Amino acid sequence: MPPECPPPENSNDISFKSDDGKSCYLLVVSSDASWNDAEILCKSRLPGSDLAMIGDLSEHKNVLINLSNNESHTSGGRVWIGGLRTPGDWTDPKDPGSWIWAFGEPWTIPPCNGLDDACKIPGEFWATNNKNVVMPDASYQQCVQYVVNKDWPTKGLNDYPCWNKQSFLCELKQ
Repeated sequence: MPPECPPPENSNDISFKSDDGKSCYLLVVSSDASWNDAEILCKSRLPGSDLAMIGDLSEHKNVLINLSNNESHTSGGRVWIGGLRTPGDWTDPKDPGSWIWAFGEPWTIPPCNGLDDACKIPGEFWATNNKNVVMPDASYQQCVQYVVNKDWPTKGLNDYPCWNKQSFLCELKQ
């Protein structure tokens, strides 16, 4: 039997286990952070962890249910995970960059670059109203978050500017 997940250091944060028992997750809602700061904070809040990596549809659904059940505790229903887009010319449909996991694991879910069919499948990985827009400071949406806000038509993954401060999800593989 896999060991239990360590209890959260802060009583406002929420821990849960993957359905297969191979990962512990820590939803950090006690402090908001940019994507870069969230990756660093995961290592101190849950030693040995990184921002969460979603490996398949089963894991996605488990995480999505747990995040949705705790939406009221998050930063407007937005939660960082460990995906990001490599540089490319994202305004060029032929070179939008590539999706990767921050800590070197291969990207295992259908990519969404705003134009792909994977962006439009309800109940799959990506929130269906995922739109890529140019930000006023010319930055683009290169980090991945879960959107579980009750006001969005569907819940799921979304790309967003990395500097935004919000809740984040750490994952410790066991």
